[in-house]
Amino acid sequence: MKKLLLLSFFSFFLMTSASAQPDGCAPNVQYQDSTFGVYPAPYHVDNNPDGGIQDKACVNTPYYFTWTIKIPESVEILGFTINVDSVRLEETGAISNLPTGLEYSFNPSSGLFTPADSLACLTIFGSPEAIGSYDLKITLTIYSQDLLILGSNAYEATLPDPAFPATDGQYLLAVSYTHLTLPTNREV
Repeated sequence: MKKLLLLSFFSFFLMTSASAQPDGCAPNVQYQDSTFGVYPAPYHVDNNPDGGIQDKACVNTPYYFTWTIKIPESVEILGFTINVDSVRLEETGAISNLPTGLEYSFNPSSGLFTPADSLACLTIFGSPEAIGSYDLKITLTIYSQDLLILGSNAYEATLPDPAFPATDGQYLLAVSYTHLTLPTNREV
């Protein structure tokens, strides 16, 4: 009887843990022909007033938001056009300023994207624990043998970044109580 009870408890624990994380994300194919960047593109008062994170989050309420990342065959970095070997997102620290209670995952799950993938996705999920306006930044590393002329085959980029035209702006995540509304990134 104790074994059956223990097995039932363990099964319930595994099912509960699995339901707390998303099954993964699917990139939005509408960005297939876009330039290198993260989509939806960030909010920018002049260039993209409808961009950024449109969905507000509520304290202690499940939240889910997905970006699509376009992985190009080549990209311009520091005035050089380089062939992209791969792009990597780290398991920790890839999104800075993320509110407590939110986590992230990506697809492909290895965090290593190649031009053959073309599109990848990055999802934030969970239940934020504090109200506020969070200016999110996405850090990724671009790998290319062409970068060796600069001393390394890796270039770390923190997006949004004006060096990459499709990434200039802000990703502001507004977290409020369910009955209150914080200003959106258009009002900050």
